[in-house]
Amino acid sequence: MNEKNETKMPYGQYKATLLQRLIIAIVRKNFILRSAIRSRANRLLKIIRPGPIDHDLFGWKFRFFPSENTGDRKALLTPNGFDKSECNLISKYLCANGVFLDIGANIGIYSFAIASKRTDAWILSFEPTPGVFEKLSFNINSNNLSDKIKVLNLALSNKKGEMKFNTNLESLVLGEGNITVKTDTLLNVLNANVIKKVSALKIDVEGAEDQILKPFFENAPKSLWPRMIVIEHVFPEQWNWDCISFIETNGYEKIWIGRFNTVYNLI
Repeated sequence: MNEKNETKMPYGQYKATLLQRLIIAIVRKNFILRSAIRSRANRLLKIIRPGPIDHDLFGWKFRFFPSENTGDRKALLTPNGFDKSECNLISKYLCANGVFLDIGANIGIYSFAIASKRTDAWILSFEPTPGVFEKLSFNINSNNLSDKIKVLNLALSNKKGEMKFNTNLESLVLGEGNITVKTDTLLNVLNANVIKKVSALKIDVEGAEDQILKPFFENAPKSLWPRMIVIEHVFPEQWNWDCISFIETNGYEKIWIGRFNTVYNLI
């Protein structure tokens, strides 16, 4: 069955088998978070029954595609979901009825984690890859969360238009683009959605962070600057503008740093 039909089938069509549920439960309880363990578990899941798996995450209904997407594997087979510290900090510092921007949402781990912890939040998620966007939309609709989470099939960048995007590396700047995606600036999108304040922003766009943040900070009023920023710091060599330096010298305090992300709070 092709991917298009798999996201058209109702939730529960691909309910995890008893043996799959047992494997998922065992791996989720294993706090040695090694990709090798997830890879072996994923191979077992695929042998038992290939294709998508309908299973819970953060108390939500989720359709996972563990054989197709690293994010799906990590979410399905990691205790309490991955990037737990980052999500907990966002939940803690998010203002009442605050807006959370999930830039580079993938399958929506951050979006769903925040939605589970902060029912008062309104979330705007960005996912440029058409196939992943379709899966994310399916999970949002399966949980009747369309009034809480709005997802845009769009790559944020430094201009409105179109750009080449590498779906394998999930990036505008890494590798050679194999599809064309629509682009727009963050400020344009916020204005179009009449967003006047941003409580928290998470940005993970595989090296294109500067293309999004530079025009935003240069043109947005300070009243629109996010109170909290979670930024992936893995590909600084791709930046033509030092995101970290700007953030740290313009009123933000570093409150946490991990292997992949740094978290800042506006003083």
